[in-house]
Amino acid sequence: MAYYEKTSSNWGEDRAGMTGLDSIAPLILMHHERMDGSGYPNGLKGDQISLGGRIIAVVDSYTAIVEGRVYREKRAHHEAIEELNRLKGSKFDSTVVDAS
Repeated sequence: MAYYEKTSSNWGEDRAGMTGLDSIAPLILMHHERMDGSGYPNGLKGDQISLGGRIIAVVDSYTAIVEGRVYREKRAHHEAIEELNRLKGSKFDSTVVDAS
């Protein structure tokens, strides 16, 4: 895992605390955790991940897909939904994906 991946959640958590959003800092820290335990920074899985963290994970991934990134072109809404559905249960909470 790249250094950036290990620290990006901590960076977001730190910034939330600095802006007075302390109450959501733990959710930001958890949004790279995965339902199957393959995420980071703590390797949490399933219900060990807060509902807020699971929601932010889906929203963040959807946004990354439809807005694109410097390393990848943006894709259409239906492609984002297909991707989220493909990864529900392993990467994303199925209930959260189904509600989106």
